[in-house]
Amino acid sequence: MVFFKKNLQIILLCAILAIGVIVRLQNFYLPPIDAHPMRQTDTECIAYNFANTNSNILHPKACLIRPQINKEGFFFLEFPLYQYGLGMLYKLLGPEIAVARIYNLLLYLIAAVSLFYFIRRFIGSRFGLISTFLYSFAPGSIFFIGHAIHPDVFATTTVMTSLAIYIYSTTNKKLTNWFVISVLLFSISIATRPFMLLALPSFVYLLYLHKALSWQYLILIFGSAFIYALWRIYLLQYPKTYHEWEYWVLQGREQLKSFDILVKGLIYKNVIGEILGKFNFLLASLGLLTSIKKGNKLIIFALLWLAGVPLYWFIVPNGNIIHQYYANVYLIPFILLATIGLSFVIDLFNNNHIKATILSVAMLLVVYNGYRTSKYYFNDLESSNYIQIAKQIQRYVPEDKKLVYLATLNSIPFSLAHRQGWVLGAPPVDVEHTTDAILNMRQYGAEYVVAGYNNVDLNKLELKVLEQNSKIIAKNKWVIIYKLK
Repeated sequence: MVFFKKNLQIILLCAILAIGVIVRLQNFYLPPIDAHPMRQTDTECIAYNFANTNSNILHPKACLIRPQINKEGFFFLEFPLYQYGLGMLYKLLGPEIAVARIYNLLLYLIAAVSLFYFIRRFIGSRFGLISTFLYSFAPGSIFFIGHAIHPDVFATTTVMTSLAIYIYSTTNKKLTNWFVISVLLFSISIATRPFMLLALPSFVYLLYLHKALSWQYLILIFGSAFIYALWRIYLLQYPKTYHEWEYWVLQGREQLKSFDILVKGLIYKNVIGEILGKFNFLLASLGLLTSIKKGNKLIIFALLWLAGVPLYWFIVPNGNIIHQYYANVYLIPFILLATIGLSFVIDLFNNNHIKATILSVAMLLVVYNGYRTSKYYFNDLESSNYIQIAKQIQRYVPEDKKLVYLATLNSIPFSLAHRQGWVLGAPPVDVEHTTDAILNMRQYGAEYVVAGYNNVDLNKLELKVLEQNSKIIAKNKWVIIYKLK
């Protein structure tokens, strides 16, 4: 009994983490074809290429080749440290999906423990446990931070580890090296997800609270974006189209004027519904209303992080409107507000039994809301089709050969097969829906064309012309594979 009393915090933390791992075990052995499968499969393919091809950290290779002229298949959308880490594990343990899942679970655990340590040292143990619990079971966290093969888990883990190491460095003036490590991790987080710059004002606030020296401010402000800046300078040697095709996420600003898109879509559906969770949002709203006048350290820290969100929406409108996971970079401050809200409700009562009852009910609601909402992500629509098509591609297309897949904006099957190729779409990023455009891809190294089961967007007339200019090497229920002449 004495042992449990002395170690109650650690026991509770371990219980939270254990349940957090369990809810992330859904689809554990399923290939990465649940929510946002193109992003997931191509991210996993980059890791696979790190382990099995001549790609390296400065020359990461994706399976989906964009734009058309990028015949090497280089991937430059983010600094790929997340993929590189997974690739090294693949080299060590083999390219199995279980390795990727365990990698993500470890990153989740590091992030959760770092959050607990940071909040416990920053404001108190109870707040640390509550925030870790709420963070673990937010719908977006369940899927993207601990399950999906997606860089968000790495960006979130590195920013939280950065904050934990910073708060540790304040315990002793001799620990200046730890401060530098903290900034380095923050810089890695921003290089992975540039929008994590939203956390910079909160980090500066921490320095202010701890009466930091001028050189620490300079290291933080200039060091935070240092790796990302180097990455962007490095990319200047390549054609702009190699990395600017993704700039569509910066478009669509006029949509923000629409109430349905801004409020119903972006705020209510994406942020409140699918990332934070409605019950967590109620707690966060309560936390904001009850403590804004008090101006405690935690709420100032959270609000400084959130202050840049409207500007973020304005700069990256399409990204935020279309992909809910763009909100993951400000999930943490919302969780901190929810922590304040739940603590306020508990403190309304003096009776410990009532407090325990309220806390238990709130925890059940958080877990239920998070699990139920995150089920939306854990779909495997058409998974069996994609898996079977991928197996046929692996069988008939050599690993070092490139293909054109005859579906519009769908690289899932050949990414699953770890083959490089192009998809149909709008040129010059993707291949036009004509046989002439497909045949023209031979100059960039395309040797095969694949038509997948129920996944073909080239009309029958064009297919006939394609057959005249190629040789069918496989034809079955799942695929027709052409070898270009």
